[in-house]
Amino acid sequence: MGVFFEQVPQSNLAAMVERELQEALRTDPHSVDTEAEAAVRSKAVTAAMRSGTFKTSSFMVALAILGVFVAGAVVADAVNLDDSSKALYGFATTTLGIIVGLIGGEKTST
Repeated sequence: MGVFFEQVPQSNLAAMVERELQEALRTDPHSVDTEAEAAVRSKAVTAAMRSGTFKTSSFMVALAILGVFVAGAVVADAVNLDDSSKALYGFATTTLGIIVGLIGGEKTST
């Protein structure tokens, strides 16, 4: 279960692979270009494997947390709380790094 991307359920993926295999076994290999047909079928299956739906609500919550850290840092900076503003800017930077890392990592793994 991903934080920002929901993966395709395995049952749908297994059904798609089964359907593609059945169609491939029914097709006469002499009537089609086997290399092109294999490329088309493999692209269809890999596209289904990589398709994940983006969870907008999780992303908005992450941005809200980031916004709270940035707003807190701005307020702390405005009232001359230098150490607090540095810490809050550090938290904001770390949070942004986590968000970008999770999005990039989950997208490439789905």
